[in-house]
Amino acid sequence: MANKMSKARILFLVQLPPPVHGASIMNATVYNLAAASPNAETKVIELSFAKSLADLQKISLRKLLKAISIELNLIYQLIRFRPTTFYFSMVPHGFVLLRDSLYLITAKLLSPKAKLVVHLHRSGLHEFSSKHNIKGYYQWLFKGCTVVHLTEQLAKRELEPLQLRNTCVTVVHNFIEGKETSICFQKNRNQILFLSNLLPGKGYIETLKAVALLKNEFPHIHLILAGAAPTAKVELEVRDFVSKLGIAENVTVTGGIYGETKRRTLCESEVLILPSEQEYFPLVILEAMGSNVAVVSSGRENLGEIFTDMQEILFLDSLTPMAIASKVSFLLNNREQLEQVAHNGKEKSITVQSESIGKIKQVLGLDD
Repeated sequence: MANKMSKARILFLVQLPPPVHGASIMNATVYNLAAASPNAETKVIELSFAKSLADLQKISLRKLLKAISIELNLIYQLIRFRPTTFYFSMVPHGFVLLRDSLYLITAKLLSPKAKLVVHLHRSGLHEFSSKHNIKGYYQWLFKGCTVVHLTEQLAKRELEPLQLRNTCVTVVHNFIEGKETSICFQKNRNQILFLSNLLPGKGYIETLKAVALLKNEFPHIHLILAGAAPTAKVELEVRDFVSKLGIAENVTVTGGIYGETKRRTLCESEVLILPSEQEYFPLVILEAMGSNVAVVSSGRENLGEIFTDMQEILFLDSLTPMAIASKVSFLLNNREQLEQVAHNGKEKSITVQSESIGKIKQVLGLDD
């Protein structure tokens, strides 16, 4: 808890939008929460390496020079700002581990008394550790840190095998800034929504194929395929695929949607489909639930401990077009169930987010 006579000084080292994806949005949400607190002074160093979705996984000289620039800025801020808390959205595996390890070690050396918070937004740490036999390195790197993960299951699978010592592990589910929920008056009957970046593994191809199947049962079904494509070529390929499936009249491809357009689209939709190959705790689920949208999603292994299947969400255990179509068909044919799932999801999301905001405030030392 921050002392009433002195404010917590929190230095953020995080990626902020753009590009827009779950981790960058969550980083911005946590930063804005702290920046708005009367109990804190904040500084932020942006990990702005990628200019677009297509640039996320690329290695370049520009990124190397940027990494060096950030390291120099970090040293300066650690000495000048003297943070009481260092909040770092870290990628703890792959090639990026080398860069991010340097940043964390620098914070340890120059701010030995600061609370070090490492917020993880994805899986892969345990697999990388086992493959390269570096469990001891992680034990050393995270010693003295508070490590935050998204769900209990992820923390159990990713962190318990590392047998971390002198490390505080805590779980904070994602939340939306201000945890606002939308007031939606009118739903467009049989309107379903896919809302995610059009990246491999997100399931937009399977969703389109599911619509082709659903069209026979629901001739007036309409899919809003909303999400930024990594390149203009990918978006053209998506539009061409829609035409080849014969569902052009049943699908609107919008590209990325934000702000009021996004809010309105959620409000008008009855069902959100998220058949991603890997989902941990996607923010879009909370956004949809807040707009009284029934959610059909993958990710039972991470979300099943939070949301109850058939009550607050419908889980996809298979990502085939037939499985997706079956879940959507069930909801559209059972209106009472659809409305109950949407209502229950909204209530549950409010509870989960309130708890998460309290936990992150505690982690940052901002609890009232």
